[in-house]
Amino acid sequence: MEDSYIAAKWENELEKEVKPLLKSQFPYYEDIWIHYDKRVGAELDVGADQDASYKDYETKPNIMFFIPRKKDKGDKGKFDRFVQSVIVKRQS
Repeated sequence: MEDSYIAAKWENELEKEVKPLLKSQFPYYEDIWIHYDKRVGAELDVGADQDASYKDYETKPNIMFFIPRKKDKGDKGKFDRFVQSVIVKRQS
């Protein structure tokens, strides 16, 4: 059985940081889904007893969000700004 505690912890941590950034570009987003591989803690040798943040490691989570409307011509620019803000936030 895999210990997925670190994956779940980092998913929650990242979601809290990403939601305001997403809302600033897409105020009417419907849902956000963030996923780390459940083995991320074991692969990086991070235990549940450690106070480790996703910011301390080079990881690649999957981030999906849903907008209940058709594509708009300004979406690419908004998406690019969102991605850049996530990258900047992650490095801080």
